[in-house]
Amino acid sequence: MNHSPFCRVETLSGDVKEQIAASRPYQILGEALDELVAVGRLDPARRELAPIAVWSSVHGLATLLLDGPLAGLTEHERAGAIDRTLDILIDGISCPRHSG
Repeated sequence: MNHSPFCRVETLSGDVKEQIAASRPYQILGEALDELVAVGRLDPARRELAPIAVWSSVHGLATLLLDGPLAGLTEHERAGAIDRTLDILIDGISCPRHSG
């Protein structure tokens, strides 16, 4: 079975939250989210939950681009898909929560 570089076959042991927080990609994501808070694009109240939403979306897109139905896109189409996804993510996490 072929696995993408974003998937782990082995199970993480120990404190999973510490392992995730120690990973460099997660730290980079956290820094980017902190910058969005600093410039007023991300409500500080939404900062704590933003990493899961962003990470899962980016992971899903990467999997689709590497091993899924989007693998056949041209470089230009790939760049467009990445840009549109990031635009939607940033807009989504920066909007105030609707009460309902």
